[in-house]
Amino acid sequence: MLTCLIGNNKINLIEHKYEKDELKKWSKNRVLKCPICGKDYEYCHGKVKIPYFRHKDKEECCYLYSEPETQEHLKGKIDLYNWLLKQSNVTNVELESYIPETKQRPDIMFEWNGQKCVIEYQCTPISSEYYERHELYEACGIKDIWICGAEKYFQYYHNGTGLKQVSEIEKNTTLYYDSKVDCVFQINREMVKKEFEMINNNKSRSHKMKVPFDYVVGQENFFSVKCVDKSYSSQSYYPSGRRTNKYQYPVIRHTFKENCSLAKCIPLNSIKLKEVK
Repeated sequence: MLTCLIGNNKINLIEHKYEKDELKKWSKNRVLKCPICGKDYEYCHGKVKIPYFRHKDKEECCYLYSEPETQEHLKGKIDLYNWLLKQSNVTNVELESYIPETKQRPDIMFEWNGQKCVIEYQCTPISSEYYERHELYEACGIKDIWICGAEKYFQYYHNGTGLKQVSEIEKNTTLYYDSKVDCVFQINREMVKKEFEMINNNKSRSHKMKVPFDYVVGQENFFSVKCVDKSYSSQSYYPSGRRTNKYQYPVIRHTFKENCSLAKCIPLNSIKLKEVK
């Protein structure tokens, strides 16, 4: 976690208010406490990894849906928290807040134009649990924005055999965030379909990314978060019916399939909150 209690004061590691040696001393003296259960926290740090807090006894809290945090999750929370602080009409941004009524601890809670909202940056695959968590937020009148991480959801990062399938949470959100490239990937089937219809007619400046790092400034960038075959098929042909010289390049026409996983790639810092639906 990135937050802890010192007395009645909640601190977080994002603001960098406290030196590493000071936090290590407080950890040793059992000053750092868990904001939920009040048990002792310890401060963990390294030369490369993002520092964080955890229970000294290594046991998780009693709040619902807790899960081990990866470096991807920690960095994503930091990025999204800092991004929210720059958004218009956003107030009361709180990292790792706690909702006693539902025993949930969202990654980030905030108010936007008076509406209570949360961001859940989900870096581990979940199925029916998504519906339970969403219904609890809805019952409390809280708008929940779900963003999937890249390492467990993108085909590109999949080290095993086979294809990454679309999970239950992906059926209900169109957003992904890759903390390695600081970009949001948003699926919008109608927008993407229209865009590639324009590409087929040579009326658009768009770039089909091969990897998440393949972003081209000045163009609209698209990336298949699943296997390419799950997004669209392509056909190459020559307008004349055959190649007439070695310098002639074929036209590529894209045909969309039902399960579209082609996402528009947008740098996080260029996104306004009103664009996220």
